[in-house]
Amino acid sequence: MTDDYSDGEFGFDGEKTKGRKIAAPMTASLTAVGASLVAVIAATQVATPSDESEEKASGVCLKTNVRMIDGLEPGCYEPEELDLFAERPVMSERGGEVVVSLSHPTDIMAPVANVRTCAKYNEYKDKDWYALSTREAIRQEFFERSCGALQLLREARAPEWTYFDAGEMSSKDIEELAKGPPFAIVESDAPFAEAEVSLTETGMWRLSAVSQDAIIQEIAHADFDGDGDGEILGFVVIQVQGGTARASHVGVFEKESEDTPCRFRPIGDVISERIVEKTRG
Repeated sequence: MTDDYSDGEFGFDGEKTKGRKIAAPMTASLTAVGASLVAVIAATQVATPSDESEEKASGVCLKTNVRMIDGLEPGCYEPEELDLFAERPVMSERGGEVVVSLSHPTDIMAPVANVRTCAKYNEYKDKDWYALSTREAIRQEFFERSCGALQLLREARAPEWTYFDAGEMSSKDIEELAKGPPFAIVESDAPFAEAEVSLTETGMWRLSAVSQDAIIQEIAHADFDGDGDGEILGFVVIQVQGGTARASHVGVFEKESEDTPCRFRPIGDVISERIVEKTRG
């Protein structure tokens, strides 16, 4: 099934010791998720989390259903397992496949490339193929978010330190986030500064303000930018109440110290930073 959609709201179905060093990286967070590795039967099949409770000191665990790539479910995965998902369809918020048509960068007569997976999207993106129409640009954003998140999950490492209790955000963290970007769609000074914060389910937060609502979904806790600190990969969806304006973001939530306010960094900034670090290395 392929969804014909507009850019809309996503569908949502580490150990923390207050700045102390993590003796067994990610062990507690992996155990909390309660899943581990699975056997890879064939290249065409998707890795899924097993029911075993074996702890791992590497890899990354997804705590919520992110609905961004077919078959990517809550559980723990090693990098090689996540590689399999690059060959799986990118999904929309309604659970259908997303297809983006990319145009050749110089040859206007060349047929468009209809892309369904992150592997193909990255291949054509590296060759400077692009979305020609506004409609395709909207579809392309799904690939930017989903494939960017998959890349960060693939390169994630166990953190040496973290300032997130049990690898999770607190209501105080959410309240601090509400005072800054990207929590604004319409003209307003910090529209969520006085928002009501609620935890709707594990890893899912809701901000309710006078004119806007926001959902924050925690995906996984790990070191996503290579600095040794634990960050939280997450989705942010914001919508104006009574209107159609909405915005979706993927990025990492981070804290530089126990007393530092939690902040959000878009996924593009994190990936660009990692590329720079790799070049220097």
